Amino acid sequence: MIGYVGKLSSLRVPSKRTANAYRNVEKSIPQIATELNIDAAIETSVSCFGENICIQVRLVSAFPEEQQLWVHDFNIEKEQLSNLSKKIAKEISQQIHINLTPLEEKLLAEARPIDPDAYEAYLRGMAYWELGTKQDLDRAMEYFQLSSKIDPNYALAYLGISRTWGAYVQHGFLPYHEVSEKVDLAQNKALMLDSSLVEIRTRMATKYTWGNWNWKKAEKEFLKAIEINPNYAFSHAYYSHFLAIMGDPEKGLPHGELAMELDPFNTLYMSVHGQALKNAGRYNEALELLQNLYEIEPDQGIALPALWAVYHELGDTEKALEIAKKIYILKENELALKSLEQGFEEGG
Repeated sequence: MIGYVGKLSSLRVPSKRTANAYRNVEKSIPQIATELNIDAAIETSVSCFGENICIQVRLVSAFPEEQQLWVHDFNIEKEQLSNLSKKIAKEISQQIHINLTPLEEKLLAEARPIDPDAYEAYLRGMAYWELGTKQDLDRAMEYFQLSSKIDPNYALAYLGISRTWGAYVQHGFLPYHEVSEKVDLAQNKALMLDSSLVEIRTRMATKYTWGNWNWKKAEKEFLKAIEINPNYAFSHAYYSHFLAIMGDPEKGLPHGELAMELDPFNTLYMSVHGQALKNAGRYNEALELLQNLYEIEPDQGIALPALWAVYHELGDTEKALEIAKKIYILKENELALKSLEQGFEEGG
């Protein structure tokens, strides 16, 4: 539901991960709203009866005091869950008097049902994909392939497969020429099934960036993804990364900051923003962010190279070596690890 409400361009909607972080926290809605800089919250309660799901949705304002603005009960079959999310997003837009744009009307139109088991497998795959290690990418691929097997017409399952092949290349686990055909096959399948998904447009943008080196098409797809869903943190994070690669990291920093604001508990977006700060020459800011991240998640595959580079730029050779060794250990590259240690012993 968060994803579809996020398509409303006039609203700023924190991510699902951020919302989940407050699930079992004993705080009032005004307290949470203050911390996340939002004006209202959506509360849901769910119960299941056989193949049906009963959902009560409440829209609650936070200021000047907590007040219920709207409540409604929905009863649907499990396969219609994505369409229910679209319906709720449209209902909320009406309750707060937002006029939908033609694009938003199209994006919130009813679509075919999605198998709930396929959806769950996709979410599990994404959780592993974001960690970025070889082992986690292998697990991600297993879940994405399972999702596509459960529902052969589920676009996001093929998107996950394409993303994972691309991540193998980006992290140096496989050469591009070995997987390029597999990347294209899965991506084109996803695009054929649903070209309106922000996730697919963002995947196309990242492929044009790291696979085809077609900068014009890459930027066009990033901007299209942001237009489809301005609250999709992934698009902002990687558009920031793209701009850094293009030699304009300062222009990209606001997008990286917005990604972290939308999803403040996402270590992947912290990693990407740390890289952007490093590319902008803001080494102390990058170091603070990446050191904090290293304490939270020491095996974050994207953060480690950036942290290595920052220590190097700041002249901390011992720390740079420590991180470099960890990178090659995670990659299981014994030859590179041995060469690194030997080179340091011989030349410092």
